[in-house]
Amino acid sequence: MAEANKTEKTANTILIEAGTQIAKFSFNTTKNIFSLYQKAGKLAFKESKKLLSETVRLALDNQKNVVKTSNKAFKETVEVIREKRNVEKNEAIKNRQTADAEPTIDDVLTA
Repeated sequence: MAEANKTEKTANTILIEAGTQIAKFSFNTTKNIFSLYQKAGKLAFKESKKLLSETVRLALDNQKNVVKTSNKAFKETVEVIREKRNVEKNEAIKNRQTADAEPTIDDVLTA
């Protein structure tokens, strides 16, 4: 019986030591995994800040181009409308002057 108790104690000691080693190894592994995720999180955060910054810069550049192009198109459209109104106004003046004038021989012959 004494031999069985001694064997049991030895076995318990071995199992306790193994359990302790497994727990330490598991804790260290968990700690290392946490450290990796922490580093990855910091890198991801840093990269996401860069990504956001670049995205905002591109969006602002695009907006500037949209405003610039829209302004140019608006100015050109206004200029075309003004020119058209001036041409129509000049034609109306010319037509009034022609209507008020005495017909020439050429007008009579071509009519």
